[in-house]
Amino acid sequence: MPKPFRMIALAAMATVLAATPAAATANPDPQPLPRDGDTVQAAGWYRIKNDNSGLCLDVEGARTGNGAQVIQYQCNGNYNQLWYISGDGSIKPRHVSSLTRCLAIGKSSQANGADAILWDCLGSPGQKWGFYQLGGNVNKIVNMNSQRKCLAIGRSVVAKADAILWDCIATSPGQKWQFYKISN
Repeated sequence: MPKPFRMIALAAMATVLAATPAAATANPDPQPLPRDGDTVQAAGWYRIKNDNSGLCLDVEGARTGNGAQVIQYQCNGNYNQLWYISGDGSIKPRHVSSLTRCLAIGKSSQANGADAILWDCLGSPGQKWGFYQLGGNVNKIVNMNSQRKCLAIGRSVVAKADAILWDCIATSPGQKWQFYKISN
């Protein structure tokens, strides 16, 4: 029988859940969040790239207002592709200079297909995220409000495909993300 793994949302959240591995089912089996010397740490600036498409998590058109759509787009180094992973579980885009917007699920929805957007950082459950390390630099980004649903692109490898919420499926390629640390 496979060993149970642990999930650690973010250091400040200190939430630990136990799970038993089961291939290709909802609610994937987590491993610990990478520690210092690995890729995702409790806080810092990251470029987040979809493992399936090779495209970066992006705020469409570098929009800064509430409701701005989060998509995947060709990695270009612009600020709307840099994300601050905070110790409080929020993920904030760099191009909003005062860091007042957070990666959120519209209306804190828990439904499959709900859009990932920017919204005022209110500390709401739909703005809290955790990570499951799948191995190496590949992780799932999990919305803590949604009963373990993942940030997903689906199977699309096309630029401008919307980032959405979807049931976490261990083998889903559109739910696998790589994190590249830019700075603290």
